Amino acid sequence: MIVLVLNCGSSSIKYQVIDIDEQSNALLAKGLVDRIGLPEGSLTHKPTGIVIECDQERSQLQNQEKALRLLYTKLYDMKRKAQEDEIASSR
Repeated sequence: MIVLVLNCGSSSIKYQVIDIDEQSNALLAKGLVDRIGLPEGSLTHKPTGIVIECDQERSQLQNQEKALRLLYTKLYDMKRKAQEDEIASSR
């Protein structure tokens, strides 16, 4: 079972995604969305060290949505490259 753990403060959210099974618990992702609603807000994905700061839009909500999309894209690209490298090394 995969569990999302959230710790929400007044202007930040810490998260963990944990794969829980009978044998062990594996941490899949961990991060922080900081300074929510403030101009200098940021999003940090701790396992990869990726930090996204986005202040291009007038709305902070739009900036946070854009930062999440950028993070998803970077994580997807990293995963895809790792899979391509694995396939190339197995040939």
